[in-house]
Amino acid sequence: AIDGVWLYTFAKLNHMDWDEKGIRASITSNQAQTLTLRNRREGCRILVNGKELAKDGDHVQYTFKANETAQIEIII
Repeated sequence: AIDGVWLYTFAKLNHMDWDEKGIRASITSNQAQTLTLRNRREGCRILVNGKELAKDGDHVQYTFKANETAQIEIII
């Protein structure tokens, strides 16, 4: 697991863990912004707050509100 990493996008990776089935993460953005969530593995699904987002190639985009925390799940 990884905890408490500040990203270059003015967002914090609060927690991330993974196993052979996928990745789960919690990200908090300290400002309103759109982040790109990417996974190059073919056929994976990307969910934000339990809702699957439509992929554009190998990524999705999610628009955060200021100080919003989102639960991210990548299902392999």
